[in-house]
Amino acid sequence: MTLPCSEVLGPPWSPSDFQSNCFTAVGLAECQCTEFLNRQCISIQVPYVLAQIAGSCVDQQHQVVASNCFDVSTNYTAHVSVYESYSGIVISGSKRDDLGWGYTQAPPTVEERCIALKEGYDFHITRSTASKLYRTANTTYSLDIYVSPPPSLPPMFPPSPPPPR
Repeated sequence: MTLPCSEVLGPPWSPSDFQSNCFTAVGLAECQCTEFLNRQCISIQVPYVLAQIAGSCVDQQHQVVASNCFDVSTNYTAHVSVYESYSGIVISGSKRDDLGWGYTQAPPTVEERCIALKEGYDFHITRSTASKLYRTANTTYSLDIYVSPPPSLPPMFPPSPPPPR
């Protein structure tokens, strides 16, 4: 049985922790950063080398845009580079090795480390095999995606009674 990474991993993080097969989730959640209160943030709960998240960003004019959808918190800019496109967002953790693993990685998006959706924008995450979360340059986490809610279904009406005889 594959367990959530949060049940088998945790600080202090070590590379050997990631030998076990676990899954994690990527999605949008309330920001934990004081500079982005009341905004939605990308949620990644484990250290990672690279995150590819399939989706589309919609601006205030309801147009799909390829850039300027996200802000990175002051405390996280030293860890990540963010690349946006029409097909989603790529987050590279190739700046630092704060965990001392011998290769660069980004810490989880917790506390004051946030990637926030700009005010008035909406990011629609799509379930796709294009979404990947790399734990090393060669291995990925088993990934669950928090997709944007689907549109509401029309109301169901009871069947009509049979015609009179």
